Amino acid sequence: MTFSIWSVIYLLLGLHVLYQLGLFRGSQPAGERTDLLNRVGLLFSLSSLANTAWVFAWHYGLIPLSVVLIATILVCLILITNSLRAVNLTVRERWLVGVPFSVYFGWTTVATVANITVLLVSRNWDGFGLADSAWAAIIVVVAMVIGAVTTLRNQDVAYGLVLIWAYTGILIRQTSAEGLDGRYPVVIAAVVASLLVFVAAEAVVLRRRRSAVGK
Repeated sequence: MTFSIWSVIYLLLGLHVLYQLGLFRGSQPAGERTDLLNRVGLLFSLSSLANTAWVFAWHYGLIPLSVVLIATILVCLILITNSLRAVNLTVRERWLVGVPFSVYFGWTTVATVANITVLLVSRNWDGFGLADSAWAAIIVVVAMVIGAVTTLRNQDVAYGLVLIWAYTGILIRQTSAEGLDGRYPVVIAAVVASLLVFVAAEAVVLRRRRSAVGK
């Protein structure tokens, strides 16, 4: 269920590609955002090449290479997001340029942490003697801090919603009878606490936006 978000990511990125090709531009003057769209298009192309290579690296068990590739995707998305933050997007641009990359960025943030975790496991890292469940909780919290800070820094509701979706999936996996059936309460507690932080961050962002509109 959790990975069904890829259908949303691909739909949004597909709409963005159509926008890059000139559809949905409306009455926007030609060349209005040429430099911005060229930069976003270049970075998106690089991230797409890295994503394609990641699929093969993961499939063939080349975990260290997969980490390098997903980190490349993450850096491209950070650069895209920073470029978009530097300009005032119209409503059309926000939905066809901003939101697609916010959603993609949010999911890639969680995926990068997960990919690094897989690398550590594949290398038989002993975790300095800590139990696996303790490290799982630590990783959940670290990803939460990164996500919450990014949500607040970028004032990005869509990014935060993706994190809530991902962590809800983790919670379901941890608590359902078909999953881990509540065997790791410390992990469940970390996930629940993280979800509360994400919801609070979203509320702060929405409040700030309303305050900005009211001025």
